[in-house]
Amino acid sequence: RLKEIDLHIQPDSPGLGISIVGGSGSPNGDLPVIIKRVLPKSLAEEDGRLKLGDELIAVNDTLLVGMSKDFAINALSNMHGDARLLVLQEY
Repeated sequence: RLKEIDLHIQPDSPGLGISIVGGSGSPNGDLPVIIKRVLPKSLAEEDGRLKLGDELIAVNDTLLVGMSKDFAINALSNMHGDARLLVLQEY
């Protein structure tokens, strides 16, 4: 099920506090970009909507499907202010 998550990221924030795996060209082949870890006391953990195993589909208007992990990291690193994530989440 697709889920849109809106977050407000403070300018001095160190980021969402997630680590990701997968992406095109990963050591295990072309895979979706997946949340591997939600860091303790991070914005993602405090918000509570992002979960381990969620597939990141888009960051703001940047589509992550078929992109590399480095591309996804860059898109996540450039998030600030009002940010929008589109995730595929299992229920």
